[in-house]
Amino acid sequence: MLMETKKEVPTKNLPGWPKAPLPPCKNGDLRGIVWCCKMDKGGCCKRDEYLKKIGMSPEKFVEIKEKFSRDEDWDSNSICWKSLAYCCMRFGHTCHLRDKALKERYSEKLLEEALEEYYSKKKKLAEILMENSGKEESPKKSKTP
Repeated sequence: MLMETKKEVPTKNLPGWPKAPLPPCKNGDLRGIVWCCKMDKGGCCKRDEYLKKIGMSPEKFVEIKEKFSRDEDWDSNSICWKSLAYCCMRFGHTCHLRDKALKERYSEKLLEEALEEYYSKKKKLAEILMENSGKEESPKKSKTP
């Protein structure tokens, strides 16, 4: 009798988020959607596929990320998408724009401490995205007299 082996999903240990999911472009689990950029970037390899898998519209994705960014004071003109909520997980090197935004936002902390807080909050954002997966509101039907 053959036993089925479960394929382990790749993760990365980050300060503040042990076993963090890799982004969709690196075949991470569905939580990896947290690393994806804003919808106006065309050709993102797997973002749209992952959104379909979790049952979330692109509009809801943006709404959740932007609300989180406002609530956490993560908006910044120093970074690509004007919010730390859209920062991706860089491989092989750090993102100097993200690090600059973190230094501005968490000026009282060392960069290592700011990164730990950032990754911890990215984990929270991933949880919020997963909690809202499959919860798309149907358009309300207009009532006609």
